[in-house]
Amino acid sequence: MIGQAFSCLYKAYGEQNKWSGASFEIVVARLFAEDKQSVENLVTWYQQVDGMPLLDQWDTDTLRQQLLAINGISVEMADSILLHAFNRPVFTVNSDTRRLFRRLGVVPEGLSHDETRHLIEISLEGDVDLFQEFHALIAKQCRIHCLKVPLCEACVLASQCYH
Repeated sequence: MIGQAFSCLYKAYGEQNKWSGASFEIVVARLFAEDKQSVENLVTWYQQVDGMPLLDQWDTDTLRQQLLAINGISVEMADSILLHAFNRPVFTVNSDTRRLFRRLGVVPEGLSHDETRHLIEISLEGDVDLFQEFHALIAKQCRIHCLKVPLCEACVLASQCYH
């Protein structure tokens, strides 16, 4: 079901991923355009650990825990940084992702962030490029159709949706 949703969205919207090949600095600037203090905390941490060469050696779970320990870094932000800045196979789950997959019957109500992330990751087999593209497609779909109050007319996922 998750793969089918990706195929429908990709066919409808085409390539959306604008993050591919972005540097750590560009990713951070995009993620925190409105949260200066979180950016400062993250940059300070990044400088203290000597940046990319060292961090590239850390396993994903350790790096995620270190990011989550930074004041102002939410689970969603940490996962976005892992996916886009460090090219780690961590799917970014946000309110759009939860809303879309609940309406498609893929993610039950009450599933935690990490349970939702794990369910999506195993369905997509850990492909970083696919995770980045799918996240961008979900954002587009949720700006057009899968809003809090959905606009189901002409939605490419209408036949799969339970809303």
